[in-house]
Amino acid sequence: MLDSKTQYKQKKHCGNKHLLPARQLKHELKDNQYRHICKTPQKKNSTRRAVRNLCPQRLFCIWLEGQKHSTLWPMDSIILTGCTRGLGRAMTFFFANHGFAVHGCGTSEASLEELRSSHPFPHSFSRVDLADDAAVARWAKSILAYGTPKFLINNAARIARNAPLWELSAEEINTVVDVNLKGSIHTIRYFVPAMIAQGNGVVVNFSSGWGRSTSPAVAIYCATKFAIEGLTASLAQDLPKGLAVVALNPGVINTDMLASCFGKSADDSPSPEEWVQTAGPFVLGLGSKDNGKSLSVPGFSD
Repeated sequence: MLDSKTQYKQKKHCGNKHLLPARQLKHELKDNQYRHICKTPQKKNSTRRAVRNLCPQRLFCIWLEGQKHSTLWPMDSIILTGCTRGLGRAMTFFFANHGFAVHGCGTSEASLEELRSSHPFPHSFSRVDLADDAAVARWAKSILAYGTPKFLINNAARIARNAPLWELSAEEINTVVDVNLKGSIHTIRYFVPAMIAQGNGVVVNFSSGWGRSTSPAVAIYCATKFAIEGLTASLAQDLPKGLAVVALNPGVINTDMLASCFGKSADDSPSPEEWVQTAGPFVLGLGSKDNGKSLSVPGFSD
C-alpha cells in the first residue's frame, strides 16, 4: 500500500513540478485506468488533455521522499500492424493486458473505433494505408513522439482469391504485394532507426507456412511471404548489436484469411484467442539472441 504522506514528483521533461499526494494519485490511476500519469493543478476532467500536452513520452517519474533515488517507469510499447481482426486483434488484447502500450493500425474505421473505446490512452489506433509510404511516415512520426517501441510487429497481410496467377488482375496482385511486402518495408524504414538509436528492439515479420513451402492457387501470397523470409535474413545482417529481426510463422489458425482458402474446414483450427495464449509469451520472449532466425509459434505448425 502507498503511504498517504508519500509525495510524487514529476521529472523535469513533463514541464510541471507539481507535487501530488499519494491518495490523490491512487484515485487518479484507478479512475483513468492509466499506469503512468502526469498530473497538473487542473480539474480532474482535464487530466487526459494534460497528459497528452505535458508528457509526450508517456512516462511517469516517481520520487519517494526519504529514498536514495527516484524511479522512472517507462511503459514499453508495441507497434502492431493489422490490429483490428484475427491474430492482430487477439495480440492487441493480450499485449495490452500484459502492461504494454499498443499502437496499432488498420483500415476499418469502425473496428479501430471499437479498439479506441476498449483500450483508451496510452494505447492508440490509427487508420493507415501501409502501401502509402508518406502515410506510414506520418504515423511513425506521431508514435515516435511518445518514445521508441520495444517491438515492431508486422502482422498485416492480404491474400488474393484462390486462382492461378494469370487469372488475377493487376489490382489484386498489387494489393497483396503492397500490404504484405511493401507495408513491412515501410514500417521498418521509419521505426527501426529509432530502435537503433535506442540500442534495442525486436522486429517480428509475420511469415507463413507458405513462406517456406508452396501450394497451387496462392502464388502471389507465397511470393510475398518468401520475400519476407529473405528480407528478414538480409536485414538481420545490417542490424547492430542489441537489435533483432525474426520471421515468424504463426501456424494454422481459424481466421478470415484461412477460411478464404479452405472454407468451413478452417473451423477445425484453433481460434486467434487460443493461439495468442502461446504466441503472445513467445513473441515477448524474443530478443537479440534470435536475430535472423526463421521461427514458428510452438504447437501451431502447418
